Amino acid sequence: MKRIPLFIFLAVLPFVLFSCGGGSSSGSDSQNQAATVSKEINSLKADGLNGDIKSVRQRVYWSLEKFGRIEKGKLQNMKAQDFLKVYNEDGFLIEETHYDVSDKEMTRLVISYTGKNKPEKEVFYTEGKLTSVTNYTYENNVLKQKETLDENDKLKERYEYSYYDNGLLMDEDKYGANNQLAQKTVHTYNDSGKLFEKQYYWGGGSPYKKETFKYDENGNSSTVKTDKYQKKDPIFDGLIEYEDYNSRNDYQTKNTYNKESEKVETVDYVYNAYGNLTTYLIKKLTKETVKYEVDEIVDAEDSGIDDYIVKESGGVVTEVVNNWVISSGESFEYTYDAQNNWTRKITYKIDSEETHSRQFYYERIIEYR
Repeated sequence: MKRIPLFIFLAVLPFVLFSCGGGSSSGSDSQNQAATVSKEINSLKADGLNGDIKSVRQRVYWSLEKFGRIEKGKLQNMKAQDFLKVYNEDGFLIEETHYDVSDKEMTRLVISYTGKNKPEKEVFYTEGKLTSVTNYTYENNVLKQKETLDENDKLKERYEYSYYDNGLLMDEDKYGANNQLAQKTVHTYNDSGKLFEKQYYWGGGSPYKKETFKYDENGNSSTVKTDKYQKKDPIFDGLIEYEDYNSRNDYQTKNTYNKESEKVETVDYVYNAYGNLTTYLIKKLTKETVKYEVDEIVDAEDSGIDDYIVKESGGVVTEVVNNWVISSGESFEYTYDAQNNWTRKITYKIDSEETHSRQFYYERIIEYR
């Protein structure tokens, strides 16, 4: 299932939860992603899972075809996707362990909560050794601070949060190991309470990035514009446009534009009835210079031709033709259990419109309560 973009979650504070979708986060990165979600979004829902689930064990194999059937081949060394997730009775993640190809524990994250849905402590281990501890502090049921300490109980980093009177996140301040301000992120919202702008500053006060958001008439994200700063002047860094949202709030088309407002990349997504992504296809704009002879040269301005070379009896016309070429993509086939959770996923690499090469065999063992 396609995840709702993070900036949409930011507009529904004050409930804060770690990032746990897809099993792709690891190390301090997962602890630094203070994704803010509403209290209705527990870890199971964020992971696209249904039912009263206790744990999910996922492994990835090479995909083989034998006797007309697709079977799992050699186990792949994909630590980010080789994991065990354990959930509490409220559907929140309490433990996430990642393994190498020999089933050796590489990393383990253990989470405890205060109340039903607010993380209180995250303890992170690397190869069985304590790496860091993250503590969450709340005031009036709202997150005020997240502090990460190393294995020697020394500060690694700290986040402080402040809010507008309506409860929406205003500032996120990041402090380094020296306890000095390293980064400030300021959030502003439109009249509907949706995030309008995120402005990033260095600790000294200079801006280094700005993201601006717009929404369609249904309240879905429509565009995200990013500027980076050079000597305090904003420099265009990218524009992404989302289109064709379905009933699950999954965008089905993502377009990327350059600074000349020209579309340079498009990604199309297809989902099945269970909300799982079945295909995505990335196409990029390429420009081809074409030359051809004409019997009679006409005025370039009238013809729309940018360039030409005059010959005695006509000319050679030069045109730049836009082509959309498949850059990459994937498709997925699923097998489901009685709760409509997939237990097997076969992945195919898309090289062209005609060429799909089978790659991986994902297996999930789901334990229900």
